[in-house]
Amino acid sequence: MMHACPDSISLCMIVKNEQAQLARCLASVRPAVDELIVVDTGSTDRTRAIAAAHGARVFDFIWGDDYADARNFSLTKAAGEWIFVLDGDEVLASRDRARLRKIANQACHRQSAYSFVTRNYTFDAHQVGWIANKGAYPLEEAGSGWIPTAKVRLFPNDSNIRFSYPVHEVVEPALLRKGIPIRSCSVPIHHYGPLNAQKINAKNRHYYRIGLTKLAAGRHNPAALHELAVQAGNLGRFDEAIQLWRQSISLQPGRADAYVHLSTAYFQQAEYELGKRAARAALNLAPEMKEAQYNRALCEIFVGDMSFAVKLLEELLQIHPAFEPAQCLLAMLRCCASENDAGVQTLTEFLQTALGAGVTPTLLDLVQRLTGVGRHRAACRVRQVAVQAGIGTAT
Repeated sequence: MMHACPDSISLCMIVKNEQAQLARCLASVRPAVDELIVVDTGSTDRTRAIAAAHGARVFDFIWGDDYADARNFSLTKAAGEWIFVLDGDEVLASRDRARLRKIANQACHRQSAYSFVTRNYTFDAHQVGWIANKGAYPLEEAGSGWIPTAKVRLFPNDSNIRFSYPVHEVVEPALLRKGIPIRSCSVPIHHYGPLNAQKINAKNRHYYRIGLTKLAAGRHNPAALHELAVQAGNLGRFDEAIQLWRQSISLQPGRADAYVHLSTAYFQQAEYELGKRAARAALNLAPEMKEAQYNRALCEIFVGDMSFAVKLLEELLQIHPAFEPAQCLLAMLRCCASENDAGVQTLTEFLQTALGAGVTPTLLDLVQRLTGVGRHRAACRVRQVAVQAGIGTAT
C-alpha cells in the first residue's frame, strides 16, 4: 500500500448491478473522501462504467457467496489512512461531508473506529423499530419512515482489521481483538434498498441461503440464529421462523425484539393466543416498545375483547402519537364499534399519506381474519366503511 496522508479516506464498496443508484451514491460521497475503490462482483449493467466515470478505481472480484471476502478484497486496494464503507444504494447527505472529514482530521493520531446509524427507508411501518420521517433530511428522506441499524463504517486502514461472516459482514470482531475502541458518529447513512421490493426479495432469499450455511457452522451462534429467523419471516416461512425465534430466545431470553418477531410469526399463522403471549413477554422486557403493544392489541382483536384492543391502542398512541399503524388499526376498530364517521375520516386521511398504499391490503386482511374467527358483523362494518372511505369494494 502506498504512503497515505494522515487524514486521507478511502471509500471501499462492493457492488453488483447498481446502475440505478450508484451515480447518486458516488456523487454524494466523492467530495468527502480521497479515493473511490469500487469492487464489482459480476455486474451485467452499466455499473462499472458509471463507477469509472466518477473517478473510481474499479476492480473485478469473482463472487463466492461470501460478502466478507469481497469486502476484504476491497480493503487491500485502499491507500487512505482511513476506510469508509458504503453500499451502492446508500447516500451521504451533502451537509454531513464536512463532519466526516472532521472526524478523520481530529482522530488521525488515535486508533478509533466509528459506528454510524443507517436509515433504512421503507413504506412498511409495521417493522420493529420503524421511525416516521420528520423532514430533518428533506432531500434524502424517502418512504414513510426508516428502520435504524448501526454498524462500524469508518476505521483505520490496518491489515489486521478485516470483515468477518459471509453475510451481515462486520469488522467489529477484528476491532475487539485489537482493542480498538468504537465511537458513535452522529452522521446518518441514507439507505434506499428496502424501497425496491423486487430487489429486497431477491436479497432476502440470498441472505437466507447463506444464513443456513452460517448457522450450520455455528449451531448455537445467537447472531446467526437471529439473522436467519428474520430472513425466514421476511420470506413468509412463518413455521420455520417460529422455531428459529424459539431457539434464539432460548439463547438470548432478554431480547424483547425477538418476542415481537415471534408474536408476528404466530399472528401470520393465525395462532392469536400464542401471539398475544409473545407480545406480552416483549412488553415485560420493554414496557414502552410500540411494536409489542401493537401486536398485543392486534391479537386481542381475534381472541379477546375488541374494546380492550381499542384501550391498548389508545394507550399506545398516548406514548407514540405518530405511530401510524396504530392510528390506522384504531380507526378500523372504531368502524367495528359503529363509530363510522370517525373511522371514515381517519381512513380517508390515511389514503393521502405515504402509508396509503398499504391501507387496502391491511383492511382486506382484517376482514378475512374477522370472518375466519366468526366475527361476521364486525367484518361487514369494516367492509362498509372502507367503501365509504373510497378504498373500494375488494374487501
